Amino acid sequence: MEISYLGVHRTGSRPQYEGFRRANYADPVGAVSLAFEGSWDLRRIRPHFFPRGASVVFARRAKEPVPLGDQTIVWSGRLPQTNLAWEVANPLLERAPGTVRRVGKTAKSAFDVRFGQGATFAPRLLFLVNERPAGPLGLPAGRMAVVSSRSNYEDKRYKDLPSVEGVVESEYVRPVFSGESLLPYRVVDPLRAVIPCSSTGLLSPREIELHPGLKSWWDQAERVWEANRTSDRLTLMEQLNYQSKLSRQLPIAPFRVIYNASGMHLSAAKVRNPRAIMSKSLYWAAFQEEEEADFLCAILNSATTTEMVRPYMSYGKDERHIDKHIWQLPIPSYDPTDATHREIAALGQEMVRLVQALPIDPGLHFPAARRQIRRLIEESPGGSRISELTYELLS
Repeated sequence: MEISYLGVHRTGSRPQYEGFRRANYADPVGAVSLAFEGSWDLRRIRPHFFPRGASVVFARRAKEPVPLGDQTIVWSGRLPQTNLAWEVANPLLERAPGTVRRVGKTAKSAFDVRFGQGATFAPRLLFLVNERPAGPLGLPAGRMAVVSSRSNYEDKRYKDLPSVEGVVESEYVRPVFSGESLLPYRVVDPLRAVIPCSSTGLLSPREIELHPGLKSWWDQAERVWEANRTSDRLTLMEQLNYQSKLSRQLPIAPFRVIYNASGMHLSAAKVRNPRAIMSKSLYWAAFQEEEEADFLCAILNSATTTEMVRPYMSYGKDERHIDKHIWQLPIPSYDPTDATHREIAALGQEMVRLVQALPIDPGLHFPAARRQIRRLIEESPGGSRISELTYELLS
């Protein structure tokens, strides 16, 4: 009996499907063995067949298991519409041999353990804010009038609730960088959030009480949270500091390297803001040596690196989720005695100057701004040289 299985491509590459790929399955009656006979990767066909990237594997029942191999057939091509007859679609499609990249089989970069994900600011209306006009009488020094920053993408439980408003001590209104703030080699326009933390850590309930503006905001936020949360497992502070993703950022390092958690292309930049907090759409790490940071930013911003990491990325219709899959690539630790490393770091500094000098239209959506900068980098001699050196380093 021949078996074909249509599923997401991760079946062939992700560690959680290792048991499936072994082709030897136990059931209450006895063992069932399959002999896998190959697979098809259908992700490169447009338009997509399914909401997720798809693949096909072929197998027959067998006395001895034959595991799923690494070799596959990659289908590609663009069809004028979905649901075409085979005789029409067939001439428009190409097939080529390919190799499945197995996540976890390659050595991880040493940078893996240094990077962590930013904090979760949800529900949005309880943390993210816009500044309000102070009013005709103004405000005392060190105070800021703020109101919830709203979004069309808010959780439906909170979307129709009234905004939180207040006058909060300025030291507790901090800049927050998100994926929309990140461009290659550059950061722009941070969000703002009310965060009950000092320069060294989160405030206790007793410490919050010492700051009237912060306390008033936090009391309102806690009431909204407790009335609308789906369970009482987390307090509002525990929600804000889920998995310690906020407290790990404190105290804030002199400068950090950040990169985007999701997207079709990697972007990375250095951040020097001593008050800024990173949101969950970014990964961050503290750096002491600026040359090391320039070295890594140059590699992460290289188009070569994006192409190399794509086989490892989780995806829907396209590779979208970079997360920590980037560290499946053998990106080495910075060695100041290595001439290639020093050249990449110097070129990274050159790209920072090039990108910082580029005027960015404030009305331009961030994906378009990223494309504009990538084009500038790729057309520059320094950007081309980084791509060459990155390919040599990671191949």
